[in-house]
Amino acid sequence: MRDKVSNDYLSNITSFLYQLDVFTFEEKEFRDIAAYIKEIGSDRPRALLAYFYSILHIMMTYSSSTFCPIVIDSPNQQDHDKESL
Repeated sequence: MRDKVSNDYLSNITSFLYQLDVFTFEEKEFRDIAAYIKEIGSDRPRALLAYFYSILHIMMTYSSSTFCPIVIDSPNQQDHDKESL
């Protein structure tokens, strides 16, 4: 089960990072589910979003708890360009 969760997490975060145009991350930095996001600048909020969304997908898949709505506050704090925003 642990390997399945780890593989699903890695697949999720890789996909989300790609969809959010975060390409400065090396896989060794986010391979572990307990990753520390070191990104800076406008890539950081998108990298964090990819990470947390990956964790939420794991929780939704493997938990029997009720899944609640997600609130994202102020996504433009890092002065993203229009495409990144």
